Amino acid sequence: MTFRSRKNHALCCVCDEVQGRYFCSTCSLPYCSVACYKTHKAPGQSCSDVTKTSGSHSERASTISPATELSLSKDNTDPNASNPPQYEDNDRDPPHDIPLKPLTSLKWPYIAESEEPAYPDPLERNDPKPLRTKHYEAIATSREVRKALFTPSAVPGQPDQPNVALRALLGYIDKQSGSEREQTIRRALGADREGKAEFNSNMRDDSEGPVTVESSAALSALAKAIEDAIVGCQ
Repeated sequence: MTFRSRKNHALCCVCDEVQGRYFCSTCSLPYCSVACYKTHKAPGQSCSDVTKTSGSHSERASTISPATELSLSKDNTDPNASNPPQYEDNDRDPPHDIPLKPLTSLKWPYIAESEEPAYPDPLERNDPKPLRTKHYEAIATSREVRKALFTPSAVPGQPDQPNVALRALLGYIDKQSGSEREQTIRRALGADREGKAEFNSNMRDDSEGPVTVESSAALSALAKAIEDAIVGCQ
């Protein structure tokens, strides 16, 4: 492959508009494209005829550098004059033997750890998982959850009243944190029988009085309603 300088290229000998990037292997006149090359080599249009009708082109060709003339003289030795145009190295496509980057080097989209995988592990099916937006929406729109937060009215036709005992229990739990809150919830749900009497006697609200077993039953009903809402939106 011959390297040619772009700086000294003359205009195309056919269209006389675009800089000639290629050269005829017979007469060394420049041309810009395959179409102009075919016109240059068309029947009845010999290289000598084109040279005679393109006097200005020969003057432009005289401005070619010695290095370019040397490359043209080498092209003249090509016995096959009907070869397709010789493209420069800079115009070729990148070679196909360049090694590709490994997949491990690519920047994959970040996936949060809280996101569930497309194929969850069966061994982790029953493990606790963080709630998502759809779970919170299911809890907020659940009729059973709203029903658990209220006490049925004793008067027919009257709206249900808020469950004061349950609200007192939830307020008490909300003031705690860490293992203390977890232990309180376990006792309220009946999961920890030890010390439950002491737990009930110590839990008091300033305005509503002591929190009784009624609040524990209401909390159990609320927890069941929340669980059903979460499972229902899976």
